Amino acid sequence: MGTLVPCESASCRIRAVTQEMGPEAAPVSVTILQILRDAIRLNLQIEPSPGRDPTRTTSIFLMLCVGLVCLLLYRLTMPASITLEDAGLFQMVCQLGGISHPPGYPLFTSICQFALPPFGSSVLAGNMLSAIFASLACMVIYSCIHQMTSSMTTAVVVSLSYGFSATFWSQALIIEVYTFAVLGYVVCWRLLLAYSAKGNERYIYLAAFTFGLCLSNHWPLMVLSTPALVLGLWPKIGEFLNQLKRPIVWVLILLCFVAGMTPYATILFTPSPEIALIGEVSSVRELVPYIARSHYDVIDNQTVAGFSDKLGYLMWLTGETAQQLGIVALPVVLVGMYAGWHHFPKWMTLQLIVLLLGTTVLLAMLLNFSSEPLYHATYKPYPIIAYLPMAVWFGLGLNFLFERLHLTQAIKVLVSVVAVVSIGMGNLAQNDRHTDNWVEQHGIDVLESLPRNALYLASDSFEVGVLGYLNKVVGIRPDIELRSPDNQFFSNRLTQPFTSIEDQTEVLRDFLVHTERPFFAAGLKLEPAEYWGGYHRGGPPPLRSVVRNSKMDTAADRLLDQYDHSASLDAIEFNVVFQRLVQFTRQYVRLALTSTLTEGEGHRLDRLQRTFPGRLATLEMLLPENRAGAKPVLHEIAMEGLSDIPWQATRASHALMFEFAGHISLLPPADPESAKIFFSESTRLYPLESNKSFRVLTQLEKNQNN
Repeated sequence: MGTLVPCESASCRIRAVTQEMGPEAAPVSVTILQILRDAIRLNLQIEPSPGRDPTRTTSIFLMLCVGLVCLLLYRLTMPASITLEDAGLFQMVCQLGGISHPPGYPLFTSICQFALPPFGSSVLAGNMLSAIFASLACMVIYSCIHQMTSSMTTAVVVSLSYGFSATFWSQALIIEVYTFAVLGYVVCWRLLLAYSAKGNERYIYLAAFTFGLCLSNHWPLMVLSTPALVLGLWPKIGEFLNQLKRPIVWVLILLCFVAGMTPYATILFTPSPEIALIGEVSSVRELVPYIARSHYDVIDNQTVAGFSDKLGYLMWLTGETAQQLGIVALPVVLVGMYAGWHHFPKWMTLQLIVLLLGTTVLLAMLLNFSSEPLYHATYKPYPIIAYLPMAVWFGLGLNFLFERLHLTQAIKVLVSVVAVVSIGMGNLAQNDRHTDNWVEQHGIDVLESLPRNALYLASDSFEVGVLGYLNKVVGIRPDIELRSPDNQFFSNRLTQPFTSIEDQTEVLRDFLVHTERPFFAAGLKLEPAEYWGGYHRGGPPPLRSVVRNSKMDTAADRLLDQYDHSASLDAIEFNVVFQRLVQFTRQYVRLALTSTLTEGEGHRLDRLQRTFPGRLATLEMLLPENRAGAKPVLHEIAMEGLSDIPWQATRASHALMFEFAGHISLLPPADPESAKIFFSESTRLYPLESNKSFRVLTQLEKNQNN
């Protein structure tokens, strides 16, 4: 292995000669049909020559096998029910029409809105779309690596290794934009490789068009990965700069790029969308901040995050990068980095390094996310393109070892198969989701437990995405009306989104006071309200302090079963379970305080109080009671909670447990010194003014000074 494969076909030599004759001999314009023709020939490695190259035929066959193997794997491990993250939202946007959350992802949603409706409410159809994009991406990666190395074995190893990598595999199973983003990037990469080998400016025009399409899908990932793409021009940089001296080249590049960006215009032509973050986007003035994600400034720049969080992300990303192919693969990856540096042009290795750093180190430095598991899980798919170099180096490393050991072709194939299969087996446990249906089942439990014509205030991603999909797309309980208290996504909003919290609260309160429908909420404190299983009920009186709900009892048992296997839950899934178990604990503790528990209710409360959210909610409910002699029991619950904090727990919940421990220390007989230690730890974990520990600490210090 050494350099790029030279251009050997007759048609390729003719084009090269034509280019050498000077710009005056080259065509001034290129038709769209010519561009598309060249793209098809490039990705299938087809030249219009009368003879048939057996090697080329074998390469095409292997590329198709790569795609089919990946597609089969994704289908076998794919969930058949709705999942968390943005799956429910994308399903609603695609099925009902609308605009996805910023930056809108118009190309992806346009494809989905065309492809999914014929399949009705099938979750599999949306998930399969991501799987198809992922499989196509692996096929293009094969083509790229074959172009770089001339080795079909290396190309197969790289493409399948990446296809079986942890993060890429996880995103190929659910309806999401990330595999489509990878597909767009590697197509651009393949086009620039072709330009580097042949110097034909048509590849530049097609790359500009594809790059525009990529930006209309997920521009943040593409922008951060662009420096690596630009490095792909290095072998032909002189020729490229000479071509740019011709104004027509600039014009055509710009036109192709703008043509690729046109999907953003579809956002402007979506009147009265059923699903949309802020409703209709009717002008360029509204479109620009939407594309720029201005509505998420608070999320992207968290007050609690500091420089230590950036370091935390870098350490976490280091571990994530190492685990993409499994720790065992790391030595081979290091060998591949050496082989790439010494046996290929230096710009290729530099390109891979820059790509690796783009959506990992650079993005971690730009974002101000709190470094904790919940936000790690949110961030997890972002570096999906950046992990591609790990697979490339793994393939190059294997090939280098094969050459040094002088192995036979049969042994090379056998070792390659074992290596790729071992990567897949290593990532199978975390990505096999074919039986994953607890999210959908809980959503059905919630909807089926509500009385007729109820109004439900959906306030988090589970309630908006999952309940929204089940209610609006599948049609479960159409008599129920879902509303968003912050007036986002659903069209039945009371005010414009992102108005002041005070205004939104006032309008919502006025609406709820005058409605005659019973209304429910899990993420809101309703006053007055009655406990109703996993949520609260408000509305027309009479309201009781607590209501028994057998269907919600079943839902509680299912969530407790899920919590028992919480080690397998990612932080997003854990947070959903956490919030619901807090609500259920409040329900059963209130029942215990106001009436006699049944045997089943008592058993359920015992199970809840053996969980971290259950202990937290129990302390929340019992501390204000201030019952005589309760301190030893409360102290025991707090100490058990502090000794058994799940790794997925948020800083806020961790800090709250320390706060409760501090309040317990102040119960008679008071222990102010221990209380100060607990409150101080709470403020260290969650240093925001909203943390009540600050006020208590200040008061304790004043008392001590007095």
